[in-house]
Amino acid sequence: MAGMASLGWIALVLVACATPEPSSSWNVRRAEQLRADGKFEEALRFTDRQIAIGHTVPSPELAVLHTSLLNDVGRNVEAEAYAEFITRYFGGEETHRPNQTLEKIDCDAHQAGLNLIHSWATPRTGRREIGVIIATFEINKEGKIGSLVIESARDAASAWGAIDSIARARVHDRRFESMLEDHPDRFPLKVCLNRNFDPNRDPGLGGSTIRGNY
Repeated sequence: MAGMASLGWIALVLVACATPEPSSSWNVRRAEQLRADGKFEEALRFTDRQIAIGHTVPSPELAVLHTSLLNDVGRNVEAEAYAEFITRYFGGEETHRPNQTLEKIDCDAHQAGLNLIHSWATPRTGRREIGVIIATFEINKEGKIGSLVIESARDAASAWGAIDSIARARVHDRRFESMLEDHPDRFPLKVCLNRNFDPNRDPGLGGSTIRGNY
């Protein structure tokens, strides 16, 4: 898989971009030890927690390790999406451009694919809120989430919160089966999500798409 193949050079490039804080270095060493002991799920829960509720944006090495752990446990859609985002983010690309992004893609609230989502998983959040996210993903013929891309997010912590929420979304079985039967040619169905994950603006964290609240 492309995400797995590129992790080696991504790690070398990204770690060179920034010197991690001491606390981040300890977090990485702890997660690496858990991984070395074969405790992949525990290590992943650890990096997930550090990225989500940390005081600062995760260091490049923490983000890369988290991506590796996602691959270790078979969460390849999330791993590929996160690897793609952190490569852009830590490479110096401006990743938070919601208005410009919306000019290029159809992110309408009435897309056929949005009503197939029964519920979004609630991402883990701490002192740093996720904020506005624009993402595209596919719903495949098995009713699974695939090919996820974060089109706009302010940083690597926000991007991971959105990836986690979207990847664990629940597809409405009856609606999906009905659309698959009537329009099998639509699948994989591409969906665009434009959402504000700030609980002060979107307290329900439901399935609605919020626009223009930047």
